[in-house]
Amino acid sequence: MENDRYKFRFWDEEDKKYTYYDSPWGMSRPYTETSTFPQYESCPRFHEGILERCTGLPASKSYRGNKPEDLLIFEGDKVLFIYNNKQLEMVVEWDICNPCFVLNARDGIRFEYDFIKGGDAVVEIIGNVHEEASHA
Repeated sequence: MENDRYKFRFWDEEDKKYTYYDSPWGMSRPYTETSTFPQYESCPRFHEGILERCTGLPASKSYRGNKPEDLLIFEGDKVLFIYNNKQLEMVVEWDICNPCFVLNARDGIRFEYDFIKGGDAVVEIIGNVHEEASHA
């Protein structure tokens, strides 16, 4: 799972769907060389969207399925965080002030990912911030 940290997904604002990539360079376009400048042969139409990073950590359960790639937690995922018999619905976000992934709840409760990785907490992916319904 070490390389899973370098996976990305792109939320397409127009088509309302995700595309998954193994690198941020996965969205390259075909081109041919003419003189020293690449000329694009066929430029696919790119939509507005949001690039989200993978945390590299797996969830114990996911609405996406049970395959290892379905269990990977991404930025923008809504998760059910279960710890000490308490359940909190939280969102995975990137903290730009203290560069790390965090879980944020609506009521101001917040956890850094180091706490989850080494603790007894259970994390289930129940949705994402772009789709309306949670799948809990």
